[in-house]
Amino acid sequence: MSSPSHPTYELFIFDFDGTLADSRHNITNSLNYALRSIGLAEVDPSRIYPLIGKLTLEATFSYFYPALTAAEIAHLLQTFRQYQRDHIRLELAFFPEAISTLAALKNRNKRLAILTTKHIEQIEYILAAFDLRRLFDVVCGEGLPPQRKPDPACVEFILAAVGTSIARPQAVMVGDSEVDVRTAQNGGIDMIAVAHGTDSLEYLKHQGATYTVQSLSELLLFA
Repeated sequence: MSSPSHPTYELFIFDFDGTLADSRHNITNSLNYALRSIGLAEVDPSRIYPLIGKLTLEATFSYFYPALTAAEIAHLLQTFRQYQRDHIRLELAFFPEAISTLAALKNRNKRLAILTTKHIEQIEYILAAFDLRRLFDVVCGEGLPPQRKPDPACVEFILAAVGTSIARPQAVMVGDSEVDVRTAQNGGIDMIAVAHGTDSLEYLKHQGATYTVQSLSELLLFA
């Protein structure tokens, strides 16, 4: 649970995979489909899960198959993304209270952003497919901005893009992995860790998460 004494925030920056949505099934299916397309053996999902949200897709393929050529990686990326788009509504599920919490934060006039390792075109497609793009003031993914989490420039980009004066103490990162903790630390903002993602709350707290929540609805305590 969160501390009984905590601040409220005006800008909530959300990670996506493992924070708002359980995308593990979709990601592992997409990755293995792509690998099969060039005759490579599938990777056990248990080896993929710990990397979600920590590595870019390109880096993930290279992690499992270091000898891949640039052309092969380009093919894998394209195949992965097409499979993901074709199956996104069947294989991705938002966590309980995710959508209702986002809507409640928006109704309280809070600014919402997404900062993910997914490619920008892919996360934009996914949000549009679930009619959620309207809830977010800013969406950042691979390619926009040029930097990647945990680079502090990502937080800088979002703060500038919200179009209003929000100081760092009014902004918070919400995520499920150590990368999200480091992103917040590097960007000079607080971080709220969620309980249902890649890394445990105990680990994230040890890494420096400012607060922890068991359910996404608890974020309303910070609004």
